[in-house]
Amino acid sequence: MCGEMIGEAAAKKLLTIPLSNDTVSHRIADMASDIQHQLLERIKSSQFFSLQLDESSDVTNAALLLLCLLPTRTTAQECFRCMDNYFTENGLDWQNCVGVCSDGAASAAAPITRITRCA
Repeated sequence: MCGEMIGEAAAKKLLTIPLSNDTVSHRIADMASDIQHQLLERIKSSQFFSLQLDESSDVTNAALLLLCLLPTRTTAQECFRCMDNYFTENGLDWQNCVGVCSDGAASAAAPITRITRCA
């Protein structure tokens, strides 16, 4: 198919690129790490920042929050614990957080009904 779209010569060059599962997996991990590093640097250099939260699940039905895997129930306390650990591990300051927004899902809000301040 590549040969028809980009020509046989270009298709042969593409065949020389290693694309094993390990190679692709490592490249994805490297890109994710680079994006996280860039994002953290931008947040740290900003005077203020805000958070937008959403909760989902993966194919194994494990709860996910932002980029954190939550090992237990998805409660407001567990979400905050995960975020607070991430902030601490990456040198982010809650004092610079000026807002938190979520979709208000009951599973993420119980038993705390709302978050009004970051600090």
